[in-house]
Amino acid sequence: MLNLKSLFSDAQLRQQIKEATSPAEAISLIKTAGVAKGYQFSSDSLSQLLPSHLEPLSEAELLSVAGGVATRGPTALTICTQPSC
Repeated sequence: MLNLKSLFSDAQLRQQIKEATSPAEAISLIKTAGVAKGYQFSSDSLSQLLPSHLEPLSEAELLSVAGGVATRGPTALTICTQPSC
């Protein structure tokens, strides 16, 4: 994990990873940067560390975001039925 921390201290690499169009591209960028510094990472180990937001959202997740409705847990939406609201 220490090796990854030293790699991610490079702002240019972090930006390239953010702009990656797929998890595979992000993994490739990390592996290439690692080799340049003498590190070796497997694709499997890196794929487990990547944030899940790189994966495409499901149709239900897209609809809940677009509509602003939470599908899990409590919501911040409160409907006032009292005249004092």
